[in-house]
Amino acid sequence: MPKIIYVDEQPEQRNAMIRAVVLSGYFDEDDIVALEPWPNLADMIAEIDEFHPLALITDFRLAEYMEGISYDGVQLASRYLESRKDFPCFVTTGFAVDAANAASPSVDVNAIFSKKESFDTNPAEDAAKALPFFLRVKLKIDAHQKLITDTEHELWELREKLIHEGLSPVEAERLLDVDGELESMIGNEHKLPENLKQLALKPLTDIVEKAGELLSRLEAIYPDDAGAAGA
Repeated sequence: MPKIIYVDEQPEQRNAMIRAVVLSGYFDEDDIVALEPWPNLADMIAEIDEFHPLALITDFRLAEYMEGISYDGVQLASRYLESRKDFPCFVTTGFAVDAANAASPSVDVNAIFSKKESFDTNPAEDAAKALPFFLRVKLKIDAHQKLITDTEHELWELREKLIHEGLSPVEAERLLDVDGELESMIGNEHKLPENLKQLALKPLTDIVEKAGELLSRLEAIYPDDAGAAGA
């Protein structure tokens, strides 16, 4: 499984990125797959998903040297982030200002880099200093993977307690929050089964039902006050 997917319409640029990745010292040649963009954005997303990468790097002007491409790199990153919250996405371009202006709120402008910086293959004794871009990519991958692992662990602990002991209302609410967080980061693969969600919701449902019963009793005892409260 590659760690990085790179999308660019120019073969020489794809080859340059592969060389730069290897020269960085942070990744091996097997860690990157360079793809030509599909005309349709949905098809492009589907192909990327087939590789299950840990990071996405894309050129900005994907239609500059290829006809029929209906989106740019910022739009590609934005769409990918819709189903992969906080996923490491980077846009490389010779038009950084244009890319930053085109960025949607879901795309961090700090993830937009000049191609000169990302493709810098100038030999140096310290490859890390020659290619800081790939250090940032690696750190972003590491941080994102740790976040997923920590969230999965918390979900597993809450799920086990739910099954064997039951959860307090606060814990039940946290379980649903954690499940939602994980689903937003990695899609539906680890979605909590519906029966467990209902089991987790039971303490919260009981509280709502008891509150409703209490209000009904109060209305029966103090009908005038209840009417005034609803006015």
